[in-house]
Amino acid sequence: MRFGKISLASLRSFEAAGRLASFTAAADELYVSQAAISKQVRELELSLGYSLFRRNHRSVTLTEKGEQLLASLTPAFDQIDACLLTLQRQPEDTRLTLTVEPSFASGWLVHHLKDFREQYPEIGVSVESCHDLIEFRSHAADIAIRFSATARSWPRTEVQHLFDVEMIPVVSRDLLNNGQTFREIKDFEQLTLLHDENFNLWKQWFEKAGIAVENISKGPIFDDGGLILQAVLDRQGAALIDKIHAKKYLASDQIQQIFPVSLQHGSYWVAVRNFETLSEAGKIFVAWLSAAVCQE
Repeated sequence: MRFGKISLASLRSFEAAGRLASFTAAADELYVSQAAISKQVRELELSLGYSLFRRNHRSVTLTEKGEQLLASLTPAFDQIDACLLTLQRQPEDTRLTLTVEPSFASGWLVHHLKDFREQYPEIGVSVESCHDLIEFRSHAADIAIRFSATARSWPRTEVQHLFDVEMIPVVSRDLLNNGQTFREIKDFEQLTLLHDENFNLWKQWFEKAGIAVENISKGPIFDDGGLILQAVLDRQGAALIDKIHAKKYLASDQIQQIFPVSLQHGSYWVAVRNFETLSEAGKIFVAWLSAAVCQE
């Protein structure tokens, strides 16, 4: 069976909608209206003679045939996009765009970027602080730095392990009495516990420390490690902070670790489209970043 003329626009609209599992997100990526995406997908379905999506009340899911078509289209469009990027890149282009997990951007990168600029003044760097999943096709970033609680590979990327996260309990030095120690739950009850996204992290830490806790579901919850660190510095309570992020403040005696037990909690990763085709400036940055983190 031969199909009639199928437009590239309809295939592109379908691929974006299928990959992102959303007509709205596809419209945002392609800078068109949601109605335009819907129209292009419907025209493609009419040309093929079968449905590619199951349209639910507020979501869409791929049919079996839709999954088959997407599996062929996504690598093809990725290859086209990568080729165009290579052709557009100028040999003298030395500017990098980074998309970085907010807590890493504020807790480590901003304090060390000066060292990179001093070593490589010819390379310009733009930093975007962002939690979103990595999607290089719709983003101008060259390199992404992301946290993951478990080992994972983001779709259609190559990743390199940066460092494991070790969480330690800290408070502002101003909240401690001279010689104060923390050994059991009653020692912690005088402090407000600051939480990262939910109460699970403190729960895991208390279990590892061997301290029985009946209820830790109190204290404010923050969605970013940088905000938690700022709350600690503002003497609002005790928090579990990534040891690397806390290093500067421990050294300056602004905060203090209050118990000698740490908790392993995920890792940071560097993600790119492809390490082999990464620009020379990008390769230099990744090498510098890996070396700088290892020195911490």
